[in-house]
Amino acid sequence: NAGEQEAQHVDLKENSGINESDKLESQQHLGDSTSEQEKEITESYTFFTIFWTLLAGFSSGYLGGLCGIRGPPLIIYFLHLPHPIVFKTKQEQRATGASITLANVVMRVIYYMIDTLAFDKHSYFTGEDWGLYLSIAIFSLLGVIVGAKIFDLLSDKKDAVKGILTIFLLLCGVSLLIS
Repeated sequence: NAGEQEAQHVDLKENSGINESDKLESQQHLGDSTSEQEKEITESYTFFTIFWTLLAGFSSGYLGGLCGIRGPPLIIYFLHLPHPIVFKTKQEQRATGASITLANVVMRVIYYMIDTLAFDKHSYFTGEDWGLYLSIAIFSLLGVIVGAKIFDLLSDKKDAVKGILTIFLLLCGVSLLIS
């Protein structure tokens, strides 16, 4: 049995048309491109890059906890990305922004739930506001749909995305001045 299996394995190797030296060469070639990709990905972050990223995250969380508005620090961060952080495509920028937003919102909801349940405080979420929650959810979904359509029309125009972010940041500032 063992001898038959070994013979079949040798036959498969011989009939596959790929010899061991071709496999080794292919693996070495893949190793070269992988190490080049790793160098590109793992370019060391400077103190400024780490500081600017942590400051944007902290400021976003702080404002989110203080008044529920976490966006402006992230908009500023995306407008002035520190080196070596570069988004090659607008899809990368959108995915990163969505991931940051998800992490930020999930952390806040978990904190509010623990704070309410563990310390027997008044709930942050009240049943009286269900209409508000529902309308925000519906219009957020509509905003995502419209934003995705506009995103598709931009066809990798990073300057257009920066312009849109700048307009929203300006609107936030004007809103603060008016209120």
